[in-house]
Amino acid sequence: MSDTPEHCDWEERLQDRIDGELDAAQCAALDEHIASCTSCHARMGALQAIDAALSKGLSQQRPEESFNRRVLERVDAMARADRAAARARLEREWQAQAATLSRQWRNTWKSLALNGLAGVALLVALVTTFDVLPFVSHLIDRAWPLMQNATNSPAVMFPVAAGLTIAALWLVRVLALDGR
Repeated sequence: MSDTPEHCDWEERLQDRIDGELDAAQCAALDEHIASCTSCHARMGALQAIDAALSKGLSQQRPEESFNRRVLERVDAMARADRAAARARLEREWQAQAATLSRQWRNTWKSLALNGLAGVALLVALVTTFDVLPFVSHLIDRAWPLMQNATNSPAVMFPVAAGLTIAALWLVRVLALDGR
């Protein structure tokens, strides 16, 4: 048996030839080599004998009739377990996202309410400090019932708070321009 790199390549292809993993050109080249190389010819005969013995031994073994049923049941059970785990994971993720969204909404509403109250407080503070505009008392008389209704209806609270905040900012600007 030669230990040259080319010869080692031939020996590696012997099992591939038995397993049918070579194309026609490779098979022809290997068959030609086997015909001229006694060590590869002997090695090929030994590999074929081993392959035949294994095939014969395995072909005599037959699985029980319930084998397929048991295998399929195990595959189905594993698939159910995987689906249940995925469903539980998605449920946990959904609950975490819902909790985060709920927390964000609560914080937004708190901020909105505080901003509305701050706008009203600023407006009241400006009106009582700078009593120079004649319609201020009329504005307060109209705004107070709106604020009372807004506390009962959150859907009304945002526009009222925004309007009062804008009015307070406008009033600050007007008073700042008058003060120059």
